[in-house]
Amino acid sequence: MDRFLNDNHMLMIPGPITVPPRILRVNSRPMINHRGPIFQKIHEYCVDGLKKIFKTDEGEVYIFASVGTGAMEACVSNFFNKDDRVLVLINGNFGQRFAQIANVYGLNVDTLEFVWGQYAEPEKVKEYLSKYPKGTYKGVLVQHNETSTAILNDLERLSPIIKEHGALFVVDSISGMVAAPFEMDKWKVDVVAAASQKAFGCPPGISLLGVSKEALNRANNSNLPRFYFDVRKYHESYKKGQPPFTAPISLYFSLEESIKMIFEEGLENFQKRHIVLRDAVRSAVKALGLKLVSDDKCASPVVTGVFSPEGIKPQDIIDNMRKEFGIVLAGGQSQFKGKIFRIGHLGFIGATEIFATFAALELTLEKLGYKFEKGISVKAAQKVFEENM
Repeated sequence: MDRFLNDNHMLMIPGPITVPPRILRVNSRPMINHRGPIFQKIHEYCVDGLKKIFKTDEGEVYIFASVGTGAMEACVSNFFNKDDRVLVLINGNFGQRFAQIANVYGLNVDTLEFVWGQYAEPEKVKEYLSKYPKGTYKGVLVQHNETSTAILNDLERLSPIIKEHGALFVVDSISGMVAAPFEMDKWKVDVVAAASQKAFGCPPGISLLGVSKEALNRANNSNLPRFYFDVRKYHESYKKGQPPFTAPISLYFSLEESIKMIFEEGLENFQKRHIVLRDAVRSAVKALGLKLVSDDKCASPVVTGVFSPEGIKPQDIIDNMRKEFGIVLAGGQSQFKGKIFRIGHLGFIGATEIFATFAALELTLEKLGYKFEKGISVKAAQKVFEENM
């Protein structure tokens, strides 16, 4: 019998994550009129706060009632024309998803693939695009944080290469937004997707779309079919301080509270905390003698991928952690399925959750026959936190 099939567990996966009590409480508030003044005030606060988080004064941010994949679809359906040629940079499962969506909408999709666990090297992207006349590609699509391989792409270095080619710079930052630095205006990002259930610490159900002025102009001339995710509808409706369709009101309560909590901590401090969490987890993994999926130079601040020790199945580690300790880890995806497990470290967590995870992981690994010095991973994590106190 699994003792933790109820709500007594800790999510250490890269989303959905454990929702903080403050956000859970506001999520249970009574329903309000989605066309009334109370909701309008909440909506406008969320939009203004998100623009500060996205770091945009020039662009817009739209809120959809959907999971993150909905915003990824909106990245494609609004800004291109049928048969437009786009390039997708792939170094994980969600890069593949971008390509799949673009194919569904009838775009001519080329892919530039990188070793999983490595970032999209700007030099290779530049070399690739230099082979084609400027404007060949109408858009270049890339992940900010590739969750499946636990890497962070260097958007700042990719930006001038993509813009020099004359392409829209389209980014999936569903798991990266808030946790990792992001500069929509400075990096000239045209379209960016994000979602509520990652570092924002909210339940799933809200996706976000940042749109530049150039991208909005493209949307006005796109011939691809769209209805609910049509950013033109949102742009016009937001002038009246409301979304065009019924809003997920309870999730708006959650998002409003999340934004307040982020600003209370300070966005820069919020992101610095994620760097410390990343470093503590990676130090603990290395202390155990386990192999990391990604290099230090491109390591994700929200999730760490770990190869399972030889002779031990990652699913056995995941199952034991959940059943014996109520700690939920994630498995691998696509070509990493059955090879790795992943530890999420995002949202409103700290040292306590990391210590608990590695204390339980050590007991799990010992039970499964892996040899190591007991206590070494917790000690390594402690050292990182001590150095950053």
